[in-house]
Amino acid sequence: MLLAKQVDPATIYETRPVFPRGPEVPKILIVDDEEDIRKLLATALTTINGYVVDTAEDGRDALQKMRQRRFDAVITDLRMPE
Repeated sequence: MLLAKQVDPATIYETRPVFPRGPEVPKILIVDDEEDIRKLLATALTTINGYVVDTAEDGRDALQKMRQRRFDAVITDLRMPE
């Protein structure tokens, strides 16, 4: 016998965060020499997903921040002056 679970059509397209909320909120470092890109990504990741986001304007700044804190992910521009 197969029992089907009743599904509410209103919740089919409900979005949920990829990572659970709580003490282990993912920390993301955004590295880009363009300030507008850094701001756009940081705003999207913090307001939409609730992630903890830090930014760096170049590779040197990013390495310094990575020595001070552990990040779960790094989003970086491939072409930067430094």
